[in-house]
Amino acid sequence: MGNKYSNQWHVQHLVAPRSVVRESIMPNYPWLLENKLKYKDIEARLKALKAVGVPYSQTKAEYDINVKRFGEDVAKLLDTNQAEANLIEQAFTHNYDGDKTNITEMDAMVAYLQVLGTMVDFKKFDDGHFATFR
Repeated sequence: MGNKYSNQWHVQHLVAPRSVVRESIMPNYPWLLENKLKYKDIEARLKALKAVGVPYSQTKAEYDINVKRFGEDVAKLLDTNQAEANLIEQAFTHNYDGDKTNITEMDAMVAYLQVLGTMVDFKKFDDGHFATFR
């Protein structure tokens, strides 16, 4: 679940998993801190995801639907027209990897991990509901 652990915990877990979870069998991913994130094609990537059902918006009408469905803050993040600006602002504002000098693959990975499960109101579902999809 997103926001269960701090950004720093996720960074440490990805760099050296056994340093925070002794029994982990996950490999180390230290290069995520070193590799700059390639995001110049972010708008095209979001458009591709939109084609397969992710609710990104390209038009004012789609944006308005997302405002009603998810709220204005989330709708802004789902606006493909502002994709690059949103990514840059989010990376520098949240400083996921602790380095404000550039945007790394670690920023993207931690941002992704922190949002998992945060857009679903699990109280709307009975216990075991999601187990039927396994």
